[in-house]
Amino acid sequence: MSRRQQLAIFLTAALMIGTAGFLVFLRSEKAGSDYIFDRSSQISWRDLELCSRPVPTGRPQQATSTNKEVKLQASDFFSEGKRLGPGTLQYFKYLDIPLGKKGRVEEHLARVRHTFSQELPADDAKKAFQLYEKYLRCEMDLSKEYKNWGSPKDPAEIISMLRRMQEYRRGKMGDDNADALFGGDVKMREYKLRRATIVAEKTSYGEEKERRLHGLAKDMWGEEAEMAETLGRPRDRYREKLDIYSKDLAEMDDGPEKKALIGKFRRELLSPEEVERIERADARQAISQQSAARNINPADQPPVRLNERVAYKP
Repeated sequence: MSRRQQLAIFLTAALMIGTAGFLVFLRSEKAGSDYIFDRSSQISWRDLELCSRPVPTGRPQQATSTNKEVKLQASDFFSEGKRLGPGTLQYFKYLDIPLGKKGRVEEHLARVRHTFSQELPADDAKKAFQLYEKYLRCEMDLSKEYKNWGSPKDPAEIISMLRRMQEYRRGKMGDDNADALFGGDVKMREYKLRRATIVAEKTSYGEEKERRLHGLAKDMWGEEAEMAETLGRPRDRYREKLDIYSKDLAEMDDGPEKKALIGKFRRELLSPEEVERIERADARQAISQQSAARNINPADQPPVRLNERVAYKP
């Protein structure tokens, strides 16, 4: 066999091995980042904040400048320079309010068409109405369809349901419209579910969970990961922190080490006033437990003062 033939065989074998390795890499990457919407989706944390806002409760065709209900304008969402997004979805939900559960769809669509024609230039009104009609009919069909899909039993099944619902919308409305309207809402739900799954896991220690939570935020939000990790009110984040470190805390004795760790979490996440209120409540509980053990009425005990340490007697 000539050297040229040997070289050709070698190069062919190398190419086959390299291709196989590359395919394995692609499969592993896909398996490890199987998000509905990840950080490449162009859905920002700002979008998440928008779709977290409650929909105004005023009826669009009845709201006036003299009442207290918020009146949304089509021009706020479809004027030049505006892009489709979670805000548009909120506006569409606002338009849905007069329809109700037993509304007449065609009459409702006629009212919406009139609203657009009054508030937008003719071409913009036509495009806005076409999109709204697609959205409305899609959501009505989906509300009937998903009832046949069964009830999800855990977060993983809920995420699968969210994925299936989004694929249904893409099929009805097109990928761009479906993702622009619903992407923020779906991504928010997906992130919360994945985060809650990690937090609730019972076999990992806190540091491991923190590492996984940070990785999740980076995967889904990229440069906005730090904002995503501060999701929730301080009190809720404190409770979540206790859940994250539940295994660590469960394995500690009720002594100085455990109290120091809990105190650290409180100081990191709560205001000084909130920390003081919790510590006062802890002190009252300790007195109540001691009193119950000694058959003493807690009401007969002196009140716990703000700057007064409670003496824990054996």
